[in-house]
Amino acid sequence: MRKICITISTDAQGFSKNATLLASILRRTQREVWVRCYTRGFSQRSFAIRNLTVDFVRAEEEVTGRFPGHVPIAVFDRLRVMRDEPEWDRCLVLDHDMVCLSDLGEYFDEDFEGNLLMGRLFGPGNTLGLQMKGRGGLPPELAHAAEYPYFFMGPMMNLHLMRQENTWEKLLECHALMGQEEQLALTAATGGRTKGVNRKWNQVPQWDNKDGHEVQMEGIIHWTGGGKPWHSGTKVWRPEIWEAERCNWETLREGDWDKPVAEDYAGQSANAAKALLRRGWRVISHGNDAKWEKPWQDLIRGGGFHPPCLTKSVEARRLDPAHAGQEALVVMRRFGAEMPCEEIINILTDAADDVPIILEGYRSEEEIRRIAGTRYNASSRWLTKQWPPGGPAPEVLDMERGIASQSLHPGEEICLFVASSHEVRRLPVACTLQREENDASLPDETAHAWLREILAASLPSTTKQKLRMLELGTGASTAILAEQFPDAEIITLEHDEGKYHRQQEGLAMHSQVTCLHAPLDVGLRWYDFSHVPAGPYDFLLVNGPPRSCGSNYRGTAQCLLSWLSAHAVILLTSVDSATVNAWTENGYVILQQGESFVALQRTADCKIVATESHESLAHLAAKTFVISLPDREDRRKALMENWGAAAKSIQWIDGIRCAAEDIAWTEMKGMEAYGNKENLKGDYVIGAVGCKRAGIAALRAFIASGAETALICEDDSHWMINAEKVIARALQEVPADWDLLYFSAIQKSPYVAVSPFWMRITGARMTSAIIWKRETAMRLLPELEACDCEWDFFLQRQHATLQAYAMRPMPAYQAASFSDILGYHTQVANR
Repeated sequence: MRKICITISTDAQGFSKNATLLASILRRTQREVWVRCYTRGFSQRSFAIRNLTVDFVRAEEEVTGRFPGHVPIAVFDRLRVMRDEPEWDRCLVLDHDMVCLSDLGEYFDEDFEGNLLMGRLFGPGNTLGLQMKGRGGLPPELAHAAEYPYFFMGPMMNLHLMRQENTWEKLLECHALMGQEEQLALTAATGGRTKGVNRKWNQVPQWDNKDGHEVQMEGIIHWTGGGKPWHSGTKVWRPEIWEAERCNWETLREGDWDKPVAEDYAGQSANAAKALLRRGWRVISHGNDAKWEKPWQDLIRGGGFHPPCLTKSVEARRLDPAHAGQEALVVMRRFGAEMPCEEIINILTDAADDVPIILEGYRSEEEIRRIAGTRYNASSRWLTKQWPPGGPAPEVLDMERGIASQSLHPGEEICLFVASSHEVRRLPVACTLQREENDASLPDETAHAWLREILAASLPSTTKQKLRMLELGTGASTAILAEQFPDAEIITLEHDEGKYHRQQEGLAMHSQVTCLHAPLDVGLRWYDFSHVPAGPYDFLLVNGPPRSCGSNYRGTAQCLLSWLSAHAVILLTSVDSATVNAWTENGYVILQQGESFVALQRTADCKIVATESHESLAHLAAKTFVISLPDREDRRKALMENWGAAAKSIQWIDGIRCAAEDIAWTEMKGMEAYGNKENLKGDYVIGAVGCKRAGIAALRAFIASGAETALICEDDSHWMINAEKVIARALQEVPADWDLLYFSAIQKSPYVAVSPFWMRITGARMTSAIIWKRETAMRLLPELEACDCEWDFFLQRQHATLQAYAMRPMPAYQAASFSDILGYHTQVANR
């Protein structure tokens, strides 16, 4: 079997891109691949691993001639292989702006038929004489070469015959006579003896996507010219193909160039699978009915939901020809939000392996734990605004021991792993998490001593029979409080379900202690307070959430100010100076400070947001308006099913489709996305203007109704599971000074926690579900009618002067559906 021999050359600037080219070749062949890489201006160490051998040769000989501006003189060096490699009978000349999507073995098996070169020809009439016409013409000594056919660079070179015919010496002579780039000299030196081959072996998008033709997902793709697929902001054809093949020299040296395989079950409108493809995965897509508008390489459609035995099928082997005849390795399975829990469990039960799985939100905590079963014992979470849909490669994620006790919301994903205790211990992050858990649940002995000896004297005097205490994060301190205050009412919250059950058992002897399971909201990093008895509390121990929740992980506890008695004492553990300063600035004085704790007491200067109570959502919002295009029956039906009985009160506001010629420049010139040419390719601006006009119509209808308050929603606004219960609890403490109440928002600037259920937003997007006051609508409507941007962007800019609040956890989300504005299926994260 003939080996694949490649010659490339590069300067330091273009060196890294060659790794992607070579990786794309290696992923599709079982043959030996030999590479001679000429480097100009720097050196590299040669290496050999698996079926790859790379010899680096530093080129220092002078190069003359004129080369295009986007091409360095180093391109000439690769032709030195004619002189330097007596062992090879042929080799392929390649550029760093190429990727290979087929097994090159097919090309290397072609017969030269007595020619010195093989390559894709430009076609009749495109000759060396034509190419030289604009360059001053051929020198008299080479006039006979005018009709030699011109070919696309780079060709396959017949090294065996070239050595016999002294082609290297002829090349140097022609290059000196012509004073041009190496391709012209090579055409002259080979006497026009070039065999034309299938165009797939050198497809150039800007030339091939014309006259009814298009580039095929096979052979070699060549992004010749100045714009390259790795240049941001440059319009080139299908840059994600190069991106999906991306590799580096370190990976090549380790022999780790194989692309992982992912099985995607019911992903969000194909977006997740596309993101995986762009990031170097091979994807088997099951049950995804979304339209695939492009012939994505490395994608097969698995049809319905089947056990993962497809990884042993012909299709999977086609994805990984280097392992033909073997079982292809599945590295990850990914399950969309619409995939039923039972179906996932069945698929995992039928699979004998323990590959990582990724789940999209929404998923309840109970579902996640059932899916994890006894097999998965480690996890990692992220938001899709932090990672594109599809998530990072599982092997680069930090594992967290156990499965976090919290639900998975839209816009969030969780990856479940199998990790032995040994594997977790050897990860630095695991050690960090272990230390954090100890820090969070076991304050130092000085803090314990303060709890035992000083706390009682610091607590406010009261005529109540019982002191009331609230602890965030259970631990040794819980037992200390129970022993020191046997007559107190002690509520302790634990976010981790496993630890919660252990604490319940350990505290069984202390009847005055109530341990509650309060999962953390991933986006806001705060406890679920829906089952926590309201204040006032005389003592607050902030012993959680863990540090992994972020920089403000314990500063959020200030939202409990309204739940504390007039002279309550607070103990903060493992906090930084910024958090302590925030408390002191808000009217608290420091009682004592230790190495890992600070004790404070509330004063009369403490600032508290006044609240008001409402019986129900209908009581808070007198009217309900839903914006919906009349022909979107699919959305209206889905919303009514989701809302249930609450849908009876809906007043529909017809959405608006605009004609491009009816849109004034003053309606669009300030749009955040207006200057992005990618958004202008579709109907984004037209759709955004229509959305704003429909919002204006809804506000006018609200004002005309005479109601004092109204809930204005869009038809893709859906309620979370148990939203009614969460909303009912939050309605008991609505900030009294509110102008807007958001039930779904994307945070764009820091929020200010004002209660366990509400946060003041200083800048947020989304208009999916907002309660308006009449006076707010009347004040903002004229400005909205005159504004030149999207209406959620308009509202974001108003938040600095408004009292706008968002509920937490947010009970509404934007359901996945086809967007008439963006022109594709989408789902936006709530935060």
